[in-house]
Amino acid sequence: MTTVDEARAALQRGRPVVLVTPPAPDQTGALWTLVGAAGESSRGSPALVIVCADVVSAAEWGAAAPTDRRVHVVTGLRRSERCLRDLPIDVLAGTVADLSALLSRSALKLDAVSTIVVAWPELLVTTD
Repeated sequence: MTTVDEARAALQRGRPVVLVTPPAPDQTGALWTLVGAAGESSRGSPALVIVCADVVSAAEWGAAAPTDRRVHVVTGLRRSERCLRDLPIDVLAGTVADLSALLSRSALKLDAVSTIVVAWPELLVTTD
């Protein structure tokens, strides 16, 4: 088991870290601690992308994010395209289909994304 301090040190050295938490966004305090200020965000490239099984889960992640983060939950592709183009977003949460659509439309750029959260892989496998 890796502690938060060990995970933070690994991230600072550029190593990947897998954080396992209970399947509930409000139980992920360690994630927000590790991500810190979520790195540098730029238009079209949030520092943190959360891949969710459904829109409800994405909304829960958006609500659980610290208030000092600029969060956008993908609920409509046109609106999300505008937000990604016009606003710096720290955290973007959405379904696989919506995030893929934003990538294919070149609205979402992964070059500045420093962290990707897969929430929760077992749920992604059981949904369409």
